[in-house]
Amino acid sequence: MSSDTFMGQFLKQARWVWAELRVFIRTIVFWRSCLGVLLMFTGLFVGVLQCNKCYTRHGESLKVPQFENKTYSEALSLASKSGLSLIVTDSVYRIDKKGRYVLSQIPAAGNRVKKGRSIYVTVSRSSADLVSLPDIRGKDNYDQYSRMLSVRQIKTLVAEKKFDPKLENGTIMAVIYEGKDITNQLTKIKVPRGCTLEFIVSERTTNEREVPELVCLTLEEARFILNGANLAVGNIVKDPNVLSPESAYVYRQEPAAGSGTTVRAGDQVNLFLAAERPNACD
Repeated sequence: MSSDTFMGQFLKQARWVWAELRVFIRTIVFWRSCLGVLLMFTGLFVGVLQCNKCYTRHGESLKVPQFENKTYSEALSLASKSGLSLIVTDSVYRIDKKGRYVLSQIPAAGNRVKKGRSIYVTVSRSSADLVSLPDIRGKDNYDQYSRMLSVRQIKTLVAEKKFDPKLENGTIMAVIYEGKDITNQLTKIKVPRGCTLEFIVSERTTNEREVPELVCLTLEEARFILNGANLAVGNIVKDPNVLSPESAYVYRQEPAAGSGTTVRAGDQVNLFLAAERPNACD
């Protein structure tokens, strides 16, 4: 069969199909079928939208309330009124918080969520965890040991410093907890997180010094002696006949010099001046 003959038959068949189609399009059966298909797809589309809306509750959202810093019972009541639920994920001890307070929440306040959503919260505990104390052997420097305790959330306080020329400055001499010396029991006991341990530490230099003897010296000489002892001149009480204080003589001092009489560095010594050198000084 030649190509011209094949093409002629194809065109003849196509014209016949088109003619039949035009006749069918004009029938009521065609339009009823089209309408039925259109209604079926419209119903299917509306049904999918409704199912999706019911499942996701599209368009219904709530603003998450502020639960932090409320008691757990208050937060639970507020969540119930808001159509939400609370789930406690953790409880921790906080020194600055009483027990059963909400410390944090996820999602944060102000976010929008769907009704019925769970809010995850962390609440405070009423009692602290007990923690072990590190061994003091080889770590008896106060600064080093206090840093180790700080990691465990234990506070430290230097209650007293004692002079000991044989020890390095800041060496721990005693550890006190609730008034008891626990130095030899550190690895055997546990203390509450957040508590305070007191320490007695050493110092190689002391602020205590003996009061020098100043009686019979002039005021100028007394100033020199006091400066050398890291002390200061306090009140100066002059007799009426003293005209030149710097050259006047000390006839009394407070505190008085004597065996065992000590003051702290920077303390003042009061001086009483007379124009003439005291007779007891001769």
